Amino acid sequence: MAKAKGKGYSLRIHRDLRVGVGVRKTGPRTWLVEYLTAAAADEPFPGDFRQQAAGGSVPLTMVAPDETARAVMISLPLLKGKELKQGVLGTVARQEKCAPGDLVVSWRVLGRHRDPAGEIQQDLVALVMSLSDRGELLQQATGLGLEPSRLLPGYAVLDEMFRLVGPAVPDGGAWALVYLGGDENFLNISSPESLLLTRSLPVNLDDSQDQDAFLERLATEIERSRFFIRQGAHSPDIRQVVVCGDPALAGPLAEHLNAEQGGQTAVHWTAEHLFSHQGDPVSTAYLLPALGAALSLEQTDLNLLDRGRRSLLGRKASRRLMLAGTAAAVGLVPMVLAGSVLTARIQENYLVKARQSLEEARVRAAEAAEIYKASRLLDHQQLCLDWKENQRLDVQSLLTQLAAAAPDPVVFRSVRVYAAEEGGYRLRITGDSLGDNAGQAQARYLRFQKALSGLEALEGFEEPRIMEIETARRGSAMTPLTHFTLDLEIAPRAQEQS
Repeated sequence: MAKAKGKGYSLRIHRDLRVGVGVRKTGPRTWLVEYLTAAAADEPFPGDFRQQAAGGSVPLTMVAPDETARAVMISLPLLKGKELKQGVLGTVARQEKCAPGDLVVSWRVLGRHRDPAGEIQQDLVALVMSLSDRGELLQQATGLGLEPSRLLPGYAVLDEMFRLVGPAVPDGGAWALVYLGGDENFLNISSPESLLLTRSLPVNLDDSQDQDAFLERLATEIERSRFFIRQGAHSPDIRQVVVCGDPALAGPLAEHLNAEQGGQTAVHWTAEHLFSHQGDPVSTAYLLPALGAALSLEQTDLNLLDRGRRSLLGRKASRRLMLAGTAAAVGLVPMVLAGSVLTARIQENYLVKARQSLEEARVRAAEAAEIYKASRLLDHQQLCLDWKENQRLDVQSLLTQLAAAAPDPVVFRSVRVYAAEEGGYRLRITGDSLGDNAGQAQARYLRFQKALSGLEALEGFEEPRIMEIETARRGSAMTPLTHFTLDLEIAPRAQEQS
């Protein structure tokens, strides 16, 4: 049977359900859903879909479970060809603590920056999957008689399609994209250059739960994510929050965010209306696989069926990506976190000698990747520190209080928790307070300092180790700022009553 042009397909394996979608492109931003099939893992997969989508020449995107792949940001020297491939694989393998041959990595070169030593580095975003996970997924596809041409996690499919057909973001700034899928909710934070962060959001599985309370919970998680993404020295300016997915929640959440966050624009992206299925928009349950089928007809840099990608940015990515502090060292943030609250793991890691790392990786990769390796943020399912004397720090409460205490003009460059020599834990905050003039910048810092002195999570307040007044270039203007470093003693968590 001849395959019609302009048709794309997708296969999504989500928990115990296998979904197949076939679409035909009918316009620059519209698709007709011609095939939609679903079957449980223990049921036969419909044969009509296999007849249409089988064969290696058919564009078919396999939408992988989000937890099987994570995205990281890395910085490397200016390498090309095999050296670049070795550098990416070597750097990611060190982070994953495994051999390079055990991983599948697909990457995109984003831009360049100068490291503290003055050397030019290139920034990359990489999707990482274990070779065994990819093999298992492809084995499932082969068992259905299908041969995918692209393999991406669901959050990456959504990010790529938003860049192609999503609403424009004001002034070309960064955005937060919220997906509400019924039994799965997640958030992407992206810039014009790259996906920067993705994490799970709470799921409302209790029909008796008040919707307003659930929307407030989602709004809190979105704000926490925005707070943490600001921690880099060159943190993105999030110009818009975009909500898509379940219409019963997406519209109300956008309205809730607009009412709650003064000046923060939130919009409802009705992505389901990109697809027509029997005269109606595609349902939320099939939105991600439908986007995957549409994406199979497009050209994108990232594909976990390849060992790597070497494409440079397109026209939209003219700005260079500059990441500092822990962001450049450990991949900004690990992607795809589970749990209903913002979670992070802050873990001390010390520098390794640059030359030794260069010899081990055989590339000039480690110098930028290890310079600021002091903290690791948003890792796995718990925001916690190492246990000490069977007592855990209440870090979630601490970071929530910090977020509330910091005015918008106060931006953190880094937040580091470390063990004090005299016992207990201390918090080191390095950041900038901005203002229209030096006096305003200093006044805003003093307001933040006063707020810190009243936090319950801190036992005491000390004068700043460093407080410098200087100016920084922002566009064509010079902006006064107060640069500060604070060392604070963290109050231990109260003992639980037995």
